[in-house]
Parts: sequence; structure tokens; C-alpha cells
Amino acid sequence: MTTMQSARKSQRSRHVAPEQRMPTDPAPTSPDLSAAFRRTMGRLASTVGVLTVARHGGDLQGMTVSPIVRLPEAEPSLAVAFRSDTRTLAQVMANGAFAISILRDDQAPIAEAMSRPGEDRTHLMPLFDESGGIPVVREALAVIWCDARESFVLSNTTMVVGAVQRVEVRDDNPLIHFRGALRPLGQLDG
Repeated sequence: MTTMQSARKSQRSRHVAPEQRMPTDPAPTSPDLSAAFRRTMGRLASTVGVLTVARHGGDLQGMTVSPIVRLPEAEPSLAVAFRSDTRTLAQVMANGAFAISILRDDQAPIAEAMSRPGEDRTHLMPLFDESGGIPVVREALAVIWCDARESFVLSNTTMVVGAVQRVEVRDDNPLIHFRGALRPLGQLDG
């Protein structure tokens, strides 16, 4: 083993004694912890996408998703979280496929409309292209088509792992979710 490998190994396995850890505030009570955690997670900027499934009848089935998690696997994969009682999740599981349109910074109205479950979305159809079998947002920053490979349930959330089948990307700026609001990338302050 080289000196560099030995140094890396000792850094990975190094244990920090409790007295050497960074001081923290006392642990908040459960409701306070939930609020603090939501505030903390809101400080993590993430891209915004619209997940869609193949249409049945005239209904545009989908939802706004953020974050989208890239998985470190040999084959390109991602994970998306669903509330376990959503119609979109049921359609993803029934169809076995979905697409995610990563939105440009000027497509916030689409994200807002797709985040409201149960609303009639027929007025949005001109903003979608169905040439690939699954509706995707026209002129989105990127589109990722996936096969639903597996899912697992955590409390009232279902995580779906998608095996990426195809991608399209254009050069533009993403729409970001930050501090509870949709924002263009250049407007993250506030």
C-alpha cells in the first residue's frame, strides 16, 4: 500500500471522539425539530421538474417534482419521491414508465399548475408534446425518459427508481426551488 493510499484509508476510518465534535444547540423538541428541519432543507436549492405518464383518455397525468435524485449506479438511474396515495404514482406503477421534464427558468407557471392535484389540466396540453408516447413539456431544459425499475415505501412516501432510457438536453437556465419558492437560478437571494 502506498503512503497516499494509507493516508486515505486512515482518513476514512478516523473516528471523532464526542468531545472533538462541533458544538450544537440543544436538540429541539419534536415539533420544533420538524420546523427546523423543513427550514434547513428549504435552504437546499434544487431543480424543478414535471413528471408525467402516458395519457389515458383526455387526462394529463403528472406532478411537479423537486428534488430529483441521481443515483450512483452503473446504469443511469434516478429516484423520485411520491406521496403514497397519489394517482400519478398509481399510473407510474401501472405503466412502468414515466418522463421528467426539467423546467427552464421561465416555466414556473407550468410547475405551479402541475403541483395542484385534482385540477383540470386540459388547458395545459398545448404546452406539452406527446410524440414519444408520454407527454413532455415543450422546450424544457431537459427531458429524461425512464422505466420504473423498483419502488420502496417509507412511511407515507414511495420512492420510485427510474432506469434512464433516453435524455434530451438544451442549453438554458433551470428553474430552482429555494426557500419555499420557485425562482430563476440568478435570483436565489431572498
